[in-house]
Formats: sequence, C-alpha cells, structure tokens
Amino acid sequence: MGYVKGLQGEQVAACIKHFAANNQETDRGFVDVQMDERTLREIYLPAFEAGVKEAGALSIMGAYNKFRGQYCCHNDYLLNQVLKGEWHFQGSVISDWGGTHDTREAALNGLDLEMGTPLPGDANFLAKPYQAGIERGEFPRAGLEDKVRRNLRILFATGSVDGRRPGSINTHEHQEIARRVAQEGIVLLKNGGSLLPIDPAKYQRIAVIGENAVRTFAVGGNSAGVKAFYEITALQGIQSRVAASADITYSTGYVQPLRKLAWERDAAGVRTSQLDPTYLAQAKVLADRAVKAAKEADLVIFVGGLCHQAYGDDEGLDRVDLQLPSDQDVLIARIVAANPRTVVALIAGSPVAMPWLDQVPAVLQAWYGGSEAGTALASVLFGDISPSGKLPCSFPKVISDSPAHRGGPRAFPGEKGSVHYDEGLLVGYRWFDTKQIEPLFPFGHGLSYTTFSYRALSVATDAGNSAATVTCEITNAGSREGAEVVQVYVQPNKPSVVRPIKELKGFVKVLLKPGETRKVTIPLTGRSFAYYAPEQKGWVAEAGDYRILVGSSSRDIRLSGSYTLAKTVQVQ
Repeated sequence: MGYVKGLQGEQVAACIKHFAANNQETDRGFVDVQMDERTLREIYLPAFEAGVKEAGALSIMGAYNKFRGQYCCHNDYLLNQVLKGEWHFQGSVISDWGGTHDTREAALNGLDLEMGTPLPGDANFLAKPYQAGIERGEFPRAGLEDKVRRNLRILFATGSVDGRRPGSINTHEHQEIARRVAQEGIVLLKNGGSLLPIDPAKYQRIAVIGENAVRTFAVGGNSAGVKAFYEITALQGIQSRVAASADITYSTGYVQPLRKLAWERDAAGVRTSQLDPTYLAQAKVLADRAVKAAKEADLVIFVGGLCHQAYGDDEGLDRVDLQLPSDQDVLIARIVAANPRTVVALIAGSPVAMPWLDQVPAVLQAWYGGSEAGTALASVLFGDISPSGKLPCSFPKVISDSPAHRGGPRAFPGEKGSVHYDEGLLVGYRWFDTKQIEPLFPFGHGLSYTTFSYRALSVATDAGNSAATVTCEITNAGSREGAEVVQVYVQPNKPSVVRPIKELKGFVKVLLKPGETRKVTIPLTGRSFAYYAPEQKGWVAEAGDYRILVGSSSRDIRLSGSYTLAKTVQVQ
C-alpha cells in the first residue's frame, strides 16, 4: 500500500498485477485455476483488496491464466462482481500483453484497455470488432463510456491532460534510497561464531568467489527488466569498501549456463529439463582455481545464487528444483573445506536448497538489490549497518515439503489443462506450521548483529468493534544499533471451521540504539480474527478465545497473550 501511495503521489499510475491466481509460469497462457472460495478470499485477494480500497490504485492488470473456466483478463466474477462491484474500483482494468481472447467477453466482463494482442491494431478485440458490435447494438454504449471514463481518470491523475509536475531522476537522494532499501532487505540467515561482520583489520587477504559477484541483474527478467543508469556489483561494492585496507582477489568459480533448453517429463510425471552442455567444458578449471584462491585467503566471500539470464528466476518458466545451478553446491562444499572462514551471499529471488549449511558459518540472502546492490551488500558484510531483513516466505529443506508438491501433478503443473489448489488455506508458513514440518528457515526469520528482548505484552480489546491493540516493549540488548521487525500472529483456539494454526496479522519495524527500550503498538482489526464465510458472502469473526503471539519469526515466538470475542460478528 505504501508503494502504491508513494508512486501515485508523484503522478505515476500504479498497476497492481496479476489479478488473480497467477502463481505458476508453466502453461500460464491457458491453465485453468480451480480453488474454493475461502482460499480465494483469504489468501489470494487480500493484497489486491488493500491496494484498491486503502491505497486507491489507478489500474489493475489481469492475469494470463483462466480462473474457474474464464480468462482472467475478461473474467466476470473477478472483474465485474468482485473488483468493480464489491470493492468499487474506479480505475482501469488492463490486459496483460496478449491476454485478451474474445471481443464479447472483453466488452462485457470488465476489461477496459486491451494491450499487446498480436493482431493489427484495428483488428484487436476491443478495436474494430468492438466498434462494430456497438453499432449493431450487440454491446451497450454505456459500457464503452464506462471504459473511457476509467482510462481518462488515469490520464488526469498522471497529469497527461493538464501537464505533469517537473520531475527528477537518478539524483543523489534516489541513490541513497536505493541503497537503504537494498540494505534493509538483506536477510542474515546464519552467523555461526559471529563471523560477521567482517573486520578488515583481521582478514587481510579476502577471496571473492562466484560469477554472481560480477553479474548485473537489472536488465534480465523479461518484462521485469529495466534500463538502469548504473548497477554496482557485489565485487565492486566490496572493493570500494575495503580495497584500501585488505587485499581482494576474485575468482569466477562457476559460470551459469544458458536457459534450460528442453522440457520433458520423467517416469513419475515430473517436469524435468536438459541443460545446455556447452558451459561444462570450463567448469572444472574454474572450480579448481576458486578452491586454490580460497586456500590462499584469510577469508572467503562466496557470491552465488540464481540469475535472470540463465534458468533461474525469470518470466515464462518455473524452476524445476531448489538446487543451485552450475554445481555451486559442490563448489561451496569444496571451498569451505579449504577455508572454514567462508561467508555465502546468495543473490536470488526465491528459496534454494543448502546442503552445505551445517559446514558454512555465515549465510546471507541478498535478493536482487538494484542499482546499489553491491554497496548495500558490502555495508552489511563489513558492519556499517546491522542487517534487519526478514524472510517473506518459508525456505523448505526439500521441495517435496512444499504444499503444492504434496499434491502431485494435479496441484502442479496441472492435469488436463486445470490446476487444483488442494492445499487450500495452508499456503507457505501456514502449511509448515499447521503440518509441523520443519523448514530450512521459517517465514519472518532474519538475524541481526545485535540482540533484542521482548517484554510487557498487553492486549487491549474492543469487543464491540471486534478489534484489539497489541503493545509490548522491545529492548536492544546488544552493543550495536539495529532494527527488529516485531511480528504479531493470531491463533484461534477452537475454530468451528478449518483454519491455519496461526496467521500473521500485523508487524512493525523499530530501530533501536544499544540499550534503548521502546514501546511498540500494533493494531488488529476485526478482519484479523475473521474468516471468509461463503454462505454469508462476507467475513465473520467467530466468538471464542484467541492467542496473540508476538515474536521475531513464525517459529520464534517471544510473548503470548489472549483475546476473547464474546459474540460472533460480521466484519468488513
């Protein structure tokens, strides 16, 4: 919501996508998503609903896939009934590129702007065919007028009609914001023996290993790519930070192959792929050089992970496993055997398996950090700031622990053109916690260079409004400044319907100096206690007892309290 508001405050229209249930790239252009109404309402629609109702997003982009038999870009239930009917969305619904398939459905089922259809412009579904249908009386003129009004709202809101305010780009302030955003997103997964932060005075010879240390990432990812003014690599950031006080050597170590070339199914029906074999010739030489560099160094920083240009994080295909490509797992094991003072920094947008985790003392998840990625990574590695990022998803130990992979081909990639969300409400940490499956790293996890203590939990209830206010005190008990993300989970004690064992319902990030204590307040609304009741077509907060759990992650609960709702009420 904050991003949407900030964007539109600068006369730029936000476009929230992809509406809705676009959760796989495999067969995305036609796969038909089937799920129950509670799962749709409780898991997949709330972010869109908040973007519309609370942030006032000016546009929504439809997804490629079908939902309950109808394409999402002209889906009557999603667009007319829910988005425009229930949520009173006033903006424009835009198709994804090539996501429009039928003039009648586009005209009547909520699409306002057709984009990217691979036909001559006047032959597109909402062009000449739509005009002809209106002239023949097949489509109401009021529908056309509504589409025009919605698109005009964007033009006026962005200053396209009466002139935009002067803007700026790539200023020093922008660069500082980019650096801060990248810094605060980095997650410290493990820090055995307090190897981090690195003291350059203690480690004079530092080996940086890994192709991702010299890659740039902004240009990849198909439609997610941008033409960045600059992008500081991990190696550049490290060199800039400590080259004056330490000897930095670089070794490639591995080269990620091109995209996986061919898709096929193994005997069990699981999609597999064939690697481009051309990259293999130099792999052993590069790995041997990297191990030699590790032996000669006082400390190793291995920069690995995925990338957009290879077969990792990209549009149009799904990863087939959790393994790091290019035998990085084998290389990491060899490196840490040669030099136990090894830090692994992973650049990736999604979880990976870590079979070497017990041997590697320190691991960071750096994501794709943007223009200032290298600077941000170096600032965390060398202790200019304390890491404060938290995982936005659970990292499974093995892919078979994940809910979609427990359902077989029916759940992913689908059978006979349909995919069934049989895990229902148990998505992500809800699955791992409810099923008592130990993840590699839990949702909300993230360490710091300092420590935080929690105390004095209070839950002030307002039963009349089915709401509550959670307060507690957080103390920085360490010797460094740092930020903690305080997370509030709600656990219904004896629900009458199936519910996850607990769900995140609020959080706040607080920056504290050493020894500082601060009282934090996190409000819970009636929706925080509610489930969606399809038979009532609304949200119901059920009478009964609830546990209020406050912690540093979904598995690191520090405080618990209680909340009682005296009667069942319907909430907004």
